[in-house]
Amino acid sequence: VAAPILEEGAVTGVMIAWVDVQPVWQSLTNLPVSKTGYLYIIDQNGQAVITPPQFALATPPAALQTTIQARKTYSGLSGQQVIGRLSPIENTPWQAVIEIPTAEANASLHSLLIILGAILMFGLSLAIYVARLFSEWILQPIHTLHDSALQITRGDLAHRIHLERNDELGVLANAFNQMVSTLQETIEKLRQVSRQLLSAEEAERRRIAHEIHDELGQTLTALKFSLLMATRSSPDDPNLIAAREMASAAQEKARTLSHELRPAMLDDMGLLPTLEWYIDRLEQHANLAVSLDAKLDEDALSPELKTTLYRLIVEALTNIRKHAQASSAEIILVQDPKHISLTITDDGQGFDAAILRQTHSLGIAGMRERVNLLRGEFLLKSQAGHGTGIAVTLPVETGRQGEEERGRKIYANKNSVD
Repeated sequence: VAAPILEEGAVTGVMIAWVDVQPVWQSLTNLPVSKTGYLYIIDQNGQAVITPPQFALATPPAALQTTIQARKTYSGLSGQQVIGRLSPIENTPWQAVIEIPTAEANASLHSLLIILGAILMFGLSLAIYVARLFSEWILQPIHTLHDSALQITRGDLAHRIHLERNDELGVLANAFNQMVSTLQETIEKLRQVSRQLLSAEEAERRRIAHEIHDELGQTLTALKFSLLMATRSSPDDPNLIAAREMASAAQEKARTLSHELRPAMLDDMGLLPTLEWYIDRLEQHANLAVSLDAKLDEDALSPELKTTLYRLIVEALTNIRKHAQASSAEIILVQDPKHISLTITDDGQGFDAAILRQTHSLGIAGMRERVNLLRGEFLLKSQAGHGTGIAVTLPVETGRQGEEERGRKIYANKNSVD
């Protein structure tokens, strides 16, 4: 450092002082900067005072302080684009300049952005996962309730909802199960009542058929005999001849009505002989050929099951005779230890099953109801021009008194009270 010596305004000498900046430089170079950054010192004029050895010949850029204060990048001592900072050194007119290449600064920024992006993605994924778990926790029981309701509408009344929850959905599931149980009990009671009504109806049919056959039939027989005796005395009397013919027709009608109500041979001789008798009579009065293929152990069938099979076959053959315009029909009965299968097909004109469902045919509805009361399955298939087929599967109930017998007792008790 040099300073002039003045005496009465004139320079009389120069005072020179040497300052060892090495300790200052060593303390500054020990400061952490960055991997590729560096530090140097400038004076108040922006001239380099101390620079790193590798930049000994380099010159600081002009207007360095203004550029740094404007936070702009510039070409530093290394010749690279850098970001600079100024820091005054106390008790000196000097300033320390720190320059970091923009590549390193941006690399740090990029690393920070990558880390922040990774943290953000992890947080977003975690939020989505938690939201999904939460939505499943809420929606899963709702889906369970929806699926259970669909199963109930399909007739699966044994289905129950299993939700181990103490919130409103758990309460709703319990209420749903109670509702289904109540519905199941109600349907079972209705089924029992319907079976008893059908059994009572069969008992009433049996009683009326018996009265028609025995009482009315005997009366008509006596009337025919009286008319026969009268015609012997007046063989040419047209009134007596007409009366005798009317009595014969009435007797035949009474016999037919008695058989249609309840053929006595169904109770006396069994299902197969009764079916053979009915088919023989049908073929005599209708242009319809009916084949019967039956493999049954009637001793294993309850009276109620025999009656149901007979009514189903009679109703099906009646429909074929009236509506199908068929020339032949086939009846197949097959029995195994647990079930009995009935199949009835014809070669008639067929029909659209969808239209039949819309018209609610009483005959088909009655057949379906009889099958449902015995917990069986009823299937009807038909196509216009391709005939009709009915398939029925019924459970075989062995060693059980039929509901028909109980219905007979109910009817007998009712008559005794009357």
